[in-house]
Amino acid sequence: MKGRQFLSKVFRRHSSNSVYLKEKEIATIPKYLHEYLFRTEAPITAVPCKVKLELPALQGNSLQDHFGCISDTLVGEYFKLLEEGTVVFEKNVELPKTWQMKTGWLRYTRDGRHPEPVPYPLEDVFVFDVETCVSRGQLPTLAVAISSEAVYGWCSEFLLNDSKYPEHTRLKHLIPLGGKDISRIAIGHNVGYDRVRSQEPYHEEDSAIRFMDTMSMWIPISGMADHQRSMYEVDDLVLAEELMTYCAMDCVATGKIYSKLWPKFKERFPSLVTLYGFLNVGNAYLPINRQWNDFFKVNEETCENKKVTAAQAIVTCAKLLIEENSNGSAAQNDPWMWQFDWSLDKKQNHPGWFYKLFRKRALVQSDISNLVSEDVVTKSAMIPAIFGMTYGPYPVYKSKSHGWGFLVPTSIRKTVQDQDEDFNIPSDSIQEFVEKNMKISKKVTLPLAATVRFRGCDFYKLPHPSGRGNVGDILSKMFASELDEKLLKPSRYQDQFEKVLMSLRSTRFWTSYRERYHSEIPVWYEKEVGTDNDLVGAIAPAIVPAGTVSRRSVHKLWVTLTNSAVTPPGFKLVGADVDSQEQWLAGLFGDASAAKSLPISERRAGVTPFSEMMLVGTKSNGTDLHTVVAKQLGISRHNAKILNYARLYGSGERHAELFLIQSGVSAQNARIISKNLFALTKGTLSRWHKLNKVLLPLVHRFNNSGGKLEFIGFGGDFYVPAYSNLQCDTLIDFEKYVTESLRSQDNCSIGTEDIVQFMYENSAQPHFLYNGGYESATFNFLEQESQKKLLRTPILNCQLGDSLAQLPDEAPDRDRFNFKYRRSVMNWLVQSSAVDFLHLLLVCMEWLCNEYSIKHRFVISIHDEIRYLCPEEEASRLGLALMLSNLYVRAYITEKVGISQLPETIAFFSQVDCDKVLRKEVDSPFTNPDGSTVENGVAWTFEDLLKHNNGTLRKIK
Repeated sequence: MKGRQFLSKVFRRHSSNSVYLKEKEIATIPKYLHEYLFRTEAPITAVPCKVKLELPALQGNSLQDHFGCISDTLVGEYFKLLEEGTVVFEKNVELPKTWQMKTGWLRYTRDGRHPEPVPYPLEDVFVFDVETCVSRGQLPTLAVAISSEAVYGWCSEFLLNDSKYPEHTRLKHLIPLGGKDISRIAIGHNVGYDRVRSQEPYHEEDSAIRFMDTMSMWIPISGMADHQRSMYEVDDLVLAEELMTYCAMDCVATGKIYSKLWPKFKERFPSLVTLYGFLNVGNAYLPINRQWNDFFKVNEETCENKKVTAAQAIVTCAKLLIEENSNGSAAQNDPWMWQFDWSLDKKQNHPGWFYKLFRKRALVQSDISNLVSEDVVTKSAMIPAIFGMTYGPYPVYKSKSHGWGFLVPTSIRKTVQDQDEDFNIPSDSIQEFVEKNMKISKKVTLPLAATVRFRGCDFYKLPHPSGRGNVGDILSKMFASELDEKLLKPSRYQDQFEKVLMSLRSTRFWTSYRERYHSEIPVWYEKEVGTDNDLVGAIAPAIVPAGTVSRRSVHKLWVTLTNSAVTPPGFKLVGADVDSQEQWLAGLFGDASAAKSLPISERRAGVTPFSEMMLVGTKSNGTDLHTVVAKQLGISRHNAKILNYARLYGSGERHAELFLIQSGVSAQNARIISKNLFALTKGTLSRWHKLNKVLLPLVHRFNNSGGKLEFIGFGGDFYVPAYSNLQCDTLIDFEKYVTESLRSQDNCSIGTEDIVQFMYENSAQPHFLYNGGYESATFNFLEQESQKKLLRTPILNCQLGDSLAQLPDEAPDRDRFNFKYRRSVMNWLVQSSAVDFLHLLLVCMEWLCNEYSIKHRFVISIHDEIRYLCPEEEASRLGLALMLSNLYVRAYITEKVGISQLPETIAFFSQVDCDKVLRKEVDSPFTNPDGSTVENGVAWTFEDLLKHNNGTLRKIK
């Protein structure tokens, strides 16, 4: 244990900027679980067993073998079909010269015989493409499938009969593909679009057909891609035949693309677990009821009502402003309204600016209560002026050249320089207002130089959230936090302003989601449920299984979809959120890298401060990372948490500085805090020499004899400070010590220069490493991995895509490219490893549910959360299966990176949710569109589920 204790002490001595971290013993899973999972002797940190679980036998000799075996069982047949498809689809395909336009599927064989009607494509692997008529709706109009034996054409009854689309979509309106019990594969480009127009994804019992998306194959291999096909008008059947040929040619092209991609896919993603993820992440199924339609109606009405309220509020305040400034000179001295036309109209006696609030001049005379949203201009520079908006204590102003900013009287600025422009700004009234407002407003740190200097006032541009450009709208989503924190706020008519702000936010949300909502296809089952004859149906969302280079799944309507999912009677939604998934992975990678310097028997999780805080630190006693950082830097825990996550994803000191400034910290303090933050967490980047491993005992002896040489254990190697490091003097002393030691051992004369060369690996090229921070080990791992020419995830060996991979040595601007995208590569490594985690979890859940005959249906996975649908009586068994899946997956990952033990704190989910609806927390208030409320769900702990199931997944009679 001496090696581990020494390494731990080194980390704590040099990892906290003079803040000593007391090493904590990290409890690990009980002895019987450890031996079952790792097949090694349990460590002394194993906790006592309270209730013993009945567990299934593992397949193979290790967890690594086990996951290989179960993934082969689950996806092996699909793999064979995909292999077969590579051979089939690379060949040229002869398409039918003419298409018969009949409802349903027609099969065109290679021998040219008369096409025959079939219920669905007969072969088990085929390329598939669907066309729609977007001017009429989202239902399929034409489809083509190509297999090894035939070409298939499908035609909708709505095309042939020119009939209206139904009010409620039924299964019969979609395309049948077969595969209820037999493994089948439909291959397509952006195949999620085609999947949602097929029958099988909507079946209440999951079908065996799966969809392979060539776009998802392409994105993580070579970069982003997009593809969407739509048929706009079909006027006659001749045109329809042409479009059928076009659709078939699309299939041919997709088949050839697939044939080229599949060999690369196997090479880049060698694990069958990854293939299972590709085929099943997109196999989502969301149960819905009548509330789906009500949701749209209620949102439309609510949005419109808020827009009307906002329009009337604006006009009300504008009229009040006119009354309060009936004296012309008073209007010219208003800190905001001085810039607008106050000349009165002779007929109606309104100032010129008032007319510009209305879409039509005649509406000026309308009664306010009769105005609707379309009558009033709700987006203009007049709106903030009417409400007297301020940034901190200063009135806002919109410059034609520089966008939105704020005005600071030069007497408050204390320095007066030549004026760049001459405006009739009421600087005296502005100064009077600012002096009063300073007592009740948030402090704003002024930049060193004004953007523009007016007579009596300086104009400062508002900082754009992106860091560049002019601000065009201070009431936009980009300034939501400033508005919430009252850094931006109205100085008058506050109650009416709240109505306007709420309307803008609601309108933004619903405008964004209205069209996306209509792009979904709710399919309703032909049966009655309950006493209200309520509609029951499902949505099969068009998910892109790997929509980013890190293989994260993507869907354009997550929020609306999840809030609208409701279980049918007798069913429950069971799921969990993976606790701090990406932070745990990053900390584990740091541990594993550091632990490689230790004997295998002494490697453990939590050897580095970042990982230890993740595993045993708690918010309640102030030992979690966010609280520790907040205390050390004197900032709020909330801000520390935001900065900690941003840093993990590659943000630098400048980003932290800008965030702190936007949070109200002065520029000077923000710079200091940001610098201290990175020194405290990431550490200091400096040069280090890789030490010859045989000399490590001499490092221990040197330090035990009074020396103070720092070293870093990283990736199985040891590093000591380079000459340019602050520890230069100590390093020279160490070299003398080594020289003397070697000479005395060898009893011969060795030149000092030769010994120095022997001590280090390529001393002329030192390594850049972080040291002295909580997260130094993690960032050393991420930095070093990001520089690999062939980078793969540590868990499932998935390879980095070409768009971010290191350029060849001979490539022009190679170093510039690699440096520019280094942070993106580090981010990829963490996020892509999190996707590995999800795919392992899906595989393990399917194995356990099959093993114990637990009825279930995968619903959806959104990054770090996963949800299933099951009969109510199966809910607790499914919940226990989720808990155990987390155990298996975490154990698999820790063992894969070289640590054969599992901390108790992360072995199981903190809770598994059981609910009737999808919501963030089971006790979050949930109101249906009809105004009724949904009772709270249940959050089960591991102990709860053990009691419910008597410690077994077997069904108890």
